[in-house]
Amino acid sequence: MLRDGTICPINSPYASPVVLTRKKNDLPPDSPEAYRFAIDYRKLNRIIKYPRYPLPVIDDLLTNIPHTNVMSTLDLRSGYFQLAISPRDIEKNSVYHSQWHFCIPTHAFWSFWGGA
Repeated sequence: MLRDGTICPINSPYASPVVLTRKKNDLPPDSPEAYRFAIDYRKLNRIIKYPRYPLPVIDDLLTNIPHTNVMSTLDLRSGYFQLAISPRDIEKNSVYHSQWHFCIPTHAFWSFWGGA
């Protein structure tokens, strides 16, 4: 992940633990494809203040679709790594495991504190 730019070294006061979880497949335990890379953001989520607003009514959304100029799709299989994160929030996106501390520079298009 370091070689392909998915993660980069960082020195940050934030750090969420990395967890490798076993996938539901028949691969042997020594196979890298048998595991899923996951990050436990529960502690960070407890201190973040998200903007709160009501969800739109589905009828309003359907009414506005004909007036939309741009529509997009997202590959949910690997969508987590497809969009850029706000530069001011990269340090909050840091992870640690044993002796290393890294950030994931492409994670989500939204800022942790709201806004794009």
